[in-house]
Amino acid sequence: MLNMPMYYVPGNHDPQFLLTNKNSMAEGGSNLDLKTACHKNVLISGFGGSHRYRPDGINQYTQSEAYLRAFRMLPTLLLNRIKHGRAMDILISHSPPFGIHDDLDTAHNGLKALHWLIRITQPRFHFHGHTHFYKNNLEAQESMVGRTKVINVYPYKILEV
Repeated sequence: MLNMPMYYVPGNHDPQFLLTNKNSMAEGGSNLDLKTACHKNVLISGFGGSHRYRPDGINQYTQSEAYLRAFRMLPTLLLNRIKHGRAMDILISHSPPFGIHDDLDTAHNGLKALHWLIRITQPRFHFHGHTHFYKNNLEAQESMVGRTKVINVYPYKILEV
């Protein structure tokens, strides 16, 4: 409709992503979970899922599992740094980084691996959802981690990059 690419990552309420299951995909979009895309010279990387708060939770990871997932991104990010002079410009994730925009309940704690990933790659922006900000906590929608602006985009935001 907008003649622009749509990138997404799966969240903890989404089904497990399978290429053979169209119900596990956002129609017309590209799943960037643990991948990077380049659009108009902007490097966009993705990290899906949330902190594990249910033993049988889909797209939920322990902190250790999340670190292992982040490590899988390193070869691509290193090649980006060599080729483009930077690892990524934008990181999109379902969850926030641990300690940034966490909510009070365990289910809405962030992932420590995201905080680490931001520190080592220093993207310009990190967009996340998962934590629901309403009137009582609107001031906490944007934070800085080093040079990275972390923005909670729940329920949606229109941003010009």
